[in-house]
Amino acid sequence: MHSVRLMLGVLAVASCQLASAAQISFSGTVVDPAAEALTTWVYQGTYTPAASGLAAAITNATLTLTRSGGLLYTFTSPLVGAPSNNQLLLVNGGSGFKIRNKFSTTPSGIGSSYSLLTIDVASVGAATVASEANIEALRIAATQVTGAFDFSPQGVFSSEALTLESPVPQPVPEPAGVAMLLACCLAGGVRLLRRRVCIKQS
Repeated sequence: MHSVRLMLGVLAVASCQLASAAQISFSGTVVDPAAEALTTWVYQGTYTPAASGLAAAITNATLTLTRSGGLLYTFTSPLVGAPSNNQLLLVNGGSGFKIRNKFSTTPSGIGSSYSLLTIDVASVGAATVASEANIEALRIAATQVTGAFDFSPQGVFSSEALTLESPVPQPVPEPAGVAMLLACCLAGGVRLLRRRVCIKQS
């Protein structure tokens, strides 16, 4: 009975940690200016789902631009500025959402004065709360994903303003990822139980 309670406790802690933060990601190409047509982008963000309201705070984010030849330029958190500069906001009556990030850590000589990313997701639905379930449903059902990245100085890039696009439909998360996480939690619980048994026996 004690071992069962301990295992449930491990799972409960894991569930609480999962509920406190959610992940969202997009990737695509730069469609303007034409000189950056071979440049690709990947965005990964961590946000705190809202229990009520249209906005969810983004707590961590990374934008990576890959230019022709494989050169990487990464903009990362800590995020700076007003909360409105780092949030995920439901728009258009809950049928889409907008991501807005202002980065402070930038590649040397690029975007050190300012670097602001916006991603606009047009979808279907009528979400009234920026919860993880609602955001994920809107992401999967997206009909258009566009963005803009404004930064200065531009460094090696041909412009201080890049227009971004991500293909739709967006990929659906694989159940294997959730299963793997639960398996890790269970494995950790088993190790803890074995350790306690060994201590008692010794």
